[in-house]
Amino acid sequence: MMSKFESMTDLELRQHFLQHRDDESFHAYMDRRKTRPKRVVLSVEETKLPFFEQMNLVGERMRSRIGSNIQEAEKPNSDQPQP
Repeated sequence: MMSKFESMTDLELRQHFLQHRDDESFHAYMDRRKTRPKRVVLSVEETKLPFFEQMNLVGERMRSRIGSNIQEAEKPNSDQPQP
C-alpha cells in the first residue's frame, strides 16, 4: 500500500510536516532523508585521474545535486494562489 507521502516531493513533505507537526509525516521525511547519499563518491578509475580533474568531477556532481534541490524548491505550491 502506498503512503500518502510517497507521491509528495521532498519539499512538499517537509512543508506538510512543518504545517501539521504530526509523527507520521516526520517519520516519512526522516526516512526519506536517511536514504539520500551524503557524499560525493569517485569511482576507483576516477581516483587515478589528476587531482584537479577529480575536483572538477566532484564540483559537477555537487552542482547537479544542489541544482535539483533548487529546482524542487522553486516549484510553485499548488495550495498557494499564484500572482
